[in-house]
Amino acid sequence: MDTDNSFMFIHMHSKDVNVDPIAYFRANVSQIQIDDKGTVKLCYVENLPITDVKTIDSQDPGLEVSNVDIRLLGAIFTPEKGVFQVKSQCFLQMMEFPRDAQDCLVDITVEKKQILDRTIKQLALVQARLPKKLFDYSQYDNLIEDLVALEGKKPDYI
Repeated sequence: MDTDNSFMFIHMHSKDVNVDPIAYFRANVSQIQIDDKGTVKLCYVENLPITDVKTIDSQDPGLEVSNVDIRLLGAIFTPEKGVFQVKSQCFLQMMEFPRDAQDCLVDITVEKKQILDRTIKQLALVQARLPKKLFDYSQYDNLIEDLVALEGKKPDYI
């Protein structure tokens, strides 16, 4: 893949963003999709500062609504048949969400964490009643991985 000439990688390396794309995608494998034909799709979401904008429909002209702006950046690398080159396509999309949406997402994440904590405790109670040779640690592993992934997320992500 020609990552050096890809708009997405150039943007991520820029002094404003300063993100190592390879390290980012290694840490966020859910942002990578590879199909059976070898096409690689990458996605990078950049949270921008929260803005206060006046609502258009409001009866009160002084009413301001907080919005969260994000920049969605993507790249699609498609191998060309018969040559050792990859065709690169990039896209950039700006999106705006009400601040309430972000607050709801944080609440959902907190609730998921509480459910995982409760499930781990229930599992520990059940396992404590069994003889040690019958302990099943595979359930712990999956739940703890999910919990670590949730705890690792920034509270301001969209």
